[in-house]
Amino acid sequence: MFYWFVVLVVGFLVRSDFYGITSVVRALSLPPGTYCLLLHFFHSSTFAVAGLFLCWQTWVMQSSITCVVNGRQVMILDHTNSVKDARKMPEVKTIHQDSETASKPSYFRGHKWSCISLLVESAVKCFSLPLWAEIHPSDSKESMAVRPVIKAIEIARHFEIESYLVVDAFFAIGPVFLKALASEGLLHIVTRAKKNIVAYKAPPAKTGKRGAPCKYGKKIKLTPLFDRKIKKFKTIEAKIYGHTEKIKYIVMDLIWKPVKQTLRFFLVKSSKGCIIIMSSDLKMDVQTACLLYCRRATIETFFSVLKNLLGGMRYHFWSKYLQPVSRKPRKNETAPVSLNPVKTGVTLTAIEKYMALHVIVVGIVQLLAIKAPKEMIAKAKCWQRTNGSREHPSPFVVVAAMRNIFTGLLSGFGKNWIYAIIRSKRKNRPIPLKYRIAA
Repeated sequence: MFYWFVVLVVGFLVRSDFYGITSVVRALSLPPGTYCLLLHFFHSSTFAVAGLFLCWQTWVMQSSITCVVNGRQVMILDHTNSVKDARKMPEVKTIHQDSETASKPSYFRGHKWSCISLLVESAVKCFSLPLWAEIHPSDSKESMAVRPVIKAIEIARHFEIESYLVVDAFFAIGPVFLKALASEGLLHIVTRAKKNIVAYKAPPAKTGKRGAPCKYGKKIKLTPLFDRKIKKFKTIEAKIYGHTEKIKYIVMDLIWKPVKQTLRFFLVKSSKGCIIIMSSDLKMDVQTACLLYCRRATIETFFSVLKNLLGGMRYHFWSKYLQPVSRKPRKNETAPVSLNPVKTGVTLTAIEKYMALHVIVVGIVQLLAIKAPKEMIAKAKCWQRTNGSREHPSPFVVVAAMRNIFTGLLSGFGKNWIYAIIRSKRKNRPIPLKYRIAA
């Protein structure tokens, strides 16, 4: 099974089109009969998605390029949508588009993926290295915001690392912070607050009068403070999306009613506008809060590489046992009935395995950009009008370099264990013993 894993990883790197598994067969010049074998790899029960991600996470955590802030690792969590015009694909739902892009429809059908990544850095550049991805299951007891946070806590607990989890305003809800607070300091949330955020001062001291004491103090609407308390804002230098500039800010420790505990709120005015950042870490300073939230944008780069450069969302798995559904987006829709739920569940697992392999491929591309930048630039042999940093090639340059390297190996006489595996699949020959040991 490991050998087919190697074939697929190389195939996803070197293919030039994104028409499913057939693109891997064409890119590596495999016999047509290997198409069914590659499909069987994703439907096989010999390995699980959780085990594959655990092996990948273990290897990533051993690297020395992770970004550490205040002694904590930094994880980033976000959702991304995959449009699927399919009638027999499991877990396809009507999704509301939250993006402000006018070219996208308000409602469409597809999959909503939850992704967790680890922030890694080199001398001058940061990457969002993916760790985990999952389609939110319809039978989950947790909400779409809470379930991935629980997974982030599991990752932090398994590797015994204290961490920050940076998220967007979608996760600025009580249950998310309650899960973080229940981890007893293992994981802290950093997010942008919603515009209608309301918090309370500490309750006044007991007066000795009869009746229950007050649980909350004075109510404060935070957004109007940007105009009403402008004279109380302090000035400091901070990094905003990679550029150092002077910002104005106020730090307030207030009680947030959804969690009934004290959180730290940062009211920040910068060249990008006004923003309220909230965190469960009461020791965090404003410079760290701004730095972490601005780093959240790195996961959007990961989504772009996954979708546009490597075609990770171009899967076509479907279940013949699933009842056909309408392609038209509908509100309050019911889940389609499956004549064989077990087989349909295997199809859903195949989709997640396909995504897991692309997550690993994106991670490999990003690590190569950090660890071997000069080699990647030399092997890419491609011209770009805007080269960017010569110290850190873009993912496009790395993918171009890997295609050139593997194309030369497969068409020439290169002898290594990867070439031996692919050549054995071409001609149905046994893999030499020394290469099996190397693998």
